[in-house]
Amino acid sequence: MIGVSLPEAQSISLMVYDMYGSRRVARVFEGNREAGRSVVKFDASSFSSGMYYAVLQTLTQAVNRLMVVGR
Repeated sequence: MIGVSLPEAQSISLMVYDMYGSRRVARVFEGNREAGRSVVKFDASSFSSGMYYAVLQTLTQAVNRLMVVGR
């Protein structure tokens, strides 16, 4: 699961990229979210162990977070 906190309702996209940031490996969510904190379900069971970047894109900014998948 990936936590998302938004100051106002808006359209977002949440993608996951490989550790180099060059290849998108998952489209987790695209659409409208309400203001406040929420959780987006993300199933990494098919991913290899390693590091990935979650990228949350809004109309005004992009936020990157490093994620580690371990087995």
